[in-house]
Amino acid sequence: MHSTPQSPVIDLLLETPSLLLLPPLLLRLIPWRREGERWRLLPELLLMGLSGVLVVALSSGWLIGFHQVGGPLTGSDFTEYCQSTGALRDGRLHLFSPSRSKLAAWPAAYLARGLGVIDGHAVAALIFTGVVGAGIYTWGRALRGRLAGLVAAIAYGAVGPLVLLPRTLSFYPETVAAFVWSAAGAAAAMRWRSGPALLLGGVGTALALSADVRGLFWALPALGLSLLAACVPPDWRRPRAWLRLPLRLALVLGPVALSYPLAGARLFRPDAPTLEAQVAGFQADRQRALGLPVDRRPIPEGYLWGQSDPLAIPETLGELVAMRARIPDAVRRFPETVFGRYAHIEPWYGLIGGALALAALGLARRPWRLAALAGMLPFFVVLRNAADFLVYLRYLQAPMAAFPVILALAAVALGFAPLPGIDRTRDAPGRWRWADWARPALGLLAAALVVLGVLPSALSPVASWRRPFQANQDIERMLLYARERGVVRHPMERECLSVLIGDARAGGE
Repeated sequence: MHSTPQSPVIDLLLETPSLLLLPPLLLRLIPWRREGERWRLLPELLLMGLSGVLVVALSSGWLIGFHQVGGPLTGSDFTEYCQSTGALRDGRLHLFSPSRSKLAAWPAAYLARGLGVIDGHAVAALIFTGVVGAGIYTWGRALRGRLAGLVAAIAYGAVGPLVLLPRTLSFYPETVAAFVWSAAGAAAAMRWRSGPALLLGGVGTALALSADVRGLFWALPALGLSLLAACVPPDWRRPRAWLRLPLRLALVLGPVALSYPLAGARLFRPDAPTLEAQVAGFQADRQRALGLPVDRRPIPEGYLWGQSDPLAIPETLGELVAMRARIPDAVRRFPETVFGRYAHIEPWYGLIGGALALAALGLARRPWRLAALAGMLPFFVVLRNAADFLVYLRYLQAPMAAFPVILALAAVALGFAPLPGIDRTRDAPGRWRWADWARPALGLLAAALVVLGVLPSALSPVASWRRPFQANQDIERMLLYARERGVVRHPMERECLSVLIGDARAGGE
């Protein structure tokens, strides 16, 4: 049994968080010319790629040793993912898990054709961690500029659950990527309100809806923000601008509408459990494991993208709120849940709360970008739900994906936002000189030194409030079975064992 830390908030304060304020404030002593706001496709694509590589390098290298113990890989419920990946690869779709989307499973299944299931998952996790990094850059870029996007990619290394994403053998790297791009697309739509940005908002929403049934939580705010951006064109004062309104709405709604029949026919099984059924089943399993009475009331037909009526989504949200209200307090007070909350969630409250306030202050004169912060709402809602049940690694990776962007927005607001009487920013025309790059370059270096722990702070990987995650042993156990041709009783384990043995014989494992 773990012991509960006495006060993670005090631990956090003792880690000299004031040092987090010093680097950006000292940067103000360096003259700097304000960054241009124009979007240029080739440089942005290069920076997206650089951010993806940077995120993979940070999270799959040195930092992982500080955040995970008990093994190099982790993958809770690995037998389910193993069976589903093998089933999709081999065309035995009746064995694919009804709770998962084939869109999230397809990358690992495709790679498993030549690499085997385990290596296919590992390579897919690396690739989609890079996709997450590119999305985080785009999200920060849309809200505050290129520098914010790059700082967000560096700040990724300060969030333990995200550092472990490339070592997670499941469909979570793919689903986290879809959720991040839904928020990034919505932020881009609000920032530029152009045709390509609106299309990105629609595609991001469609990805969130199609990658997982729980993607509804992320898709609704993304769709709302994208539609708001579509309804108010940048040149709204001109009467001609409103003639393009149908086209602008089609750019957002088109990808969402196309994803609906695709999800129903190809991505989710006809017998897939609805969102309400999945939530109710999870709550029942948790209460049963704690010896608590289980709610036996019937579950409504519920929501499943591609198969249920989208007009019934408000009823789904109402049912989910009612189900949450029926959670017994004993579930929230379970010692393992309390420890997880204190160790992995509560230390972030003050830091992320302060950073979010700074981010909002920095965007106060940019109302469209300030409103785009609403795209972070589902991340906090899902994080709160995780805090009430089991604070497991896989339940933290998706909601904490917003943290690097929040930290970056706060850092850029401190170091680069204009401050009357203090700021040394200049907008004078002329050619760029080396000194114009000094403040951004030093800012990126300071962010890297903080994240790597060279500068001691609350974000250091060795900060005393941090607790590493225990690697799940499902993978090691199935590998042992595969090597020893062991006998297992559960049908899912037998199928996974069959897949692993087949990979071993084919030389893929």
